[in-house]
Amino acid sequence: MVKFSSYDPLFLIDWTQPDSLLRRLFPLTQPITRLLTMRFITALLCLLLPTISAFAVSLPPVIGNHMVLQRDLPVPIWGWGEKGEKITVSFAGQSKSATVGKNGKWMLKLDKLKANAKPSNLTVKGNNEIK
Repeated sequence: MVKFSSYDPLFLIDWTQPDSLLRRLFPLTQPITRLLTMRFITALLCLLLPTISAFAVSLPPVIGNHMVLQRDLPVPIWGWGEKGEKITVSFAGQSKSATVGKNGKWMLKLDKLKANAKPSNLTVKGNNEIK
């Protein structure tokens, strides 16, 4: 085992910690770099997340798994997407289309449904597909 004297500047470095040497050589650089990196990542996420989510068709929380639709009435289905995007909704042999408006919203109505205890799948297609 190598021993360092108290006069040796390397004696003051904790060699078991990988960043100890960097902290010793550049005491202010690392916290500033870490802070700038975190600010950059936060700013990048703030700019990109609304853009990424704006291009995906989405539905409100009330429309989801195990929902029950009203029988003998037209059933409204709505959501959000990219302006001008064509949306197609398929359910129980029906297929309806709508276009996303300038405000990013869309809505269509499925024809009246008969009473049925058999589960069916609702599919919404646009730039992405929701089943």
